Parts: sequence; structure tokens; C-alpha cells
Amino acid sequence: MGIELLDVRNAIRTCCKIVINLYRRATAPIATHDLAIATVYYVDVTLIAAWCELRGVYRYFRADRIVQSEVLEERYAADSSPMMAEWMAKRSQKSGLLRYLHPDLGAAR
Repeated sequence: MGIELLDVRNAIRTCCKIVINLYRRATAPIATHDLAIATVYYVDVTLIAAWCELRGVYRYFRADRIVQSEVLEERYAADSSPMMAEWMAKRSQKSGLLRYLHPDLGAAR
């Protein structure tokens, strides 16, 4: 795997940006600058939920498809709670399921 999840979790806690190089089957790897906000664990795969500066949207990156990564010293916010709340609201709209991954998000709507 080209990414250490411990580094991702530390970047989330400290609100540091991450550069991710993704594996693409048909093309060369693509580098994105991302603001990681959560790690999502499923039985078969681990995802990194992040704001993608390249596309300007929230995205999921499969940890097993990341070729290389680097945590930058550049921070994107003093507090990631508003970004986490926005991501969770968008996620719940798509899936109909709201799961609390952060204790400061407040009550369900």
C-alpha cells in the first residue's frame, strides 16, 4: 500500500493537506491535493474521505489504489468540524444514512 493510515489519521487530527498519487489502469498516476476528513472502514476496503482541491468536490479514495502519498505541513483549517458536517450531510443525502464519525456534529436533522 502506498499510504500509511496512521499518517492519514494524524493529518485529519492536525488538519494538514495530503498529496495523493492514485493508480489508474488506463493512464499514468494522477496527483491530487486533498483535505482528508475521515477514514471509512469496510470489510474489504478502506476509504479516505477528502475534499479534492483538483475537482472541487468531496471524494473517496481507496487506500489500496494509492501509489504514493505525502502529508504536507500546510493546514487547511483550525477546526475541521464544519467540513466534516458538510461531508456527512452530503453523504446522508446520497445514502439516507447518517453515521456520526465526530462527536461535535450535533443532533440529527
